[in-house]
Amino acid sequence: MNSALNAFRSFMQQGGGGLLLPEMMLVLFAMGILLTDYLLEARDKYFNALMAMLGVIFSAITLWQLRPAAASGQAIGFSNSLLVDPFFLFFGFVFLIATALVILLSVRYLQIEDENHGEYYALILFAAVGMMFMASGFDLVVQFLGLETMAISFYVLAGFLRRDRRSNERARASWHTDFRFSTAWAPRRTSAHLAARCLPARIWK
Repeated sequence: MNSALNAFRSFMQQGGGGLLLPEMMLVLFAMGILLTDYLLEARDKYFNALMAMLGVIFSAITLWQLRPAAASGQAIGFSNSLLVDPFFLFFGFVFLIATALVILLSVRYLQIEDENHGEYYALILFAAVGMMFMASGFDLVVQFLGLETMAISFYVLAGFLRRDRRSNERARASWHTDFRFSTAWAPRRTSAHLAARCLPARIWK
């Protein structure tokens, strides 16, 4: 038990795990929503939205705590595949604010549509994780994984209303457009993104 705790502490402090805390908070709360949703009765489904908002808040707190590391320019981990810098902090807060607004607007909407399931909020958090990986990824694989995580979550959310024909058509259209676009354009977008972040530093040096 002590060896496992020591390994986890070493990973968080030296292995770059601390850079993943904002994403880890979102994933943990999303998994918690999936586990507790089946234990809730219909009148208690608002607890899922509360859990999702807590996940966003804790993620924002850990993101705020990364400011000193981002300012020092030493926040690079996982074999130089993940970078925490002011660029990531800005877009991370943008993504979290947008996620919080979507959660607040979805509570009443799901009640009206009678589709108040915890999977909806978990997918929103997973989509936010994908977007944050796209903003912090310093490697093509990380960028692509973030893009696919976001695209899959959006695809399922587009067809979440299973009894609505228009929702099913939107999901089908999302599948054809998002995945073709991501597969074809991810390398180009990633190359341009990395060039924009690396070239200025090299020029000023």
